[in-house]
Amino acid sequence: MPELDINALKDELGRRHGIRADVNDPAFAIVALNNLVLEHAINELVSAVAQQLTRFEEAVQRVETRAGKTIAQQTVALLEQVREDLRKHTARIKEAHSIYLSDKVLGRAGIIASLIRELLSAAALLGLGVLIGVHYLRSW
Repeated sequence: MPELDINALKDELGRRHGIRADVNDPAFAIVALNNLVLEHAINELVSAVAQQLTRFEEAVQRVETRAGKTIAQQTVALLEQVREDLRKHTARIKEAHSIYLSDKVLGRAGIIASLIRELLSAAALLGLGVLIGVHYLRSW
């Protein structure tokens, strides 16, 4: 805070209000004392604001750190999900490609032969199940 100029105050008092005062007047001592008290209060306020600003900046740093960790964890989880989805889609594509290639190699006759084998296997399993069921019903 700039130094208080008593002479300038005395001249201003005379100019504005028509009051003549001496620089040794007790009123100027009160003004000077008031100026000192005001300087002290301003210094305390500046110090308190600086401390609060430091605390605020530290709190912001902690929040940024927590937010960064949270975002990193969420990003890792999302990337793991994307990897898993890519694995599943890749497996489906490979399976579809394999079927396409087998269809291409076997042709229509190969597909029909494969279906007949599967139907015969299913019929054999059904017949075996019926025989086992009949056997257990007789022994009951």
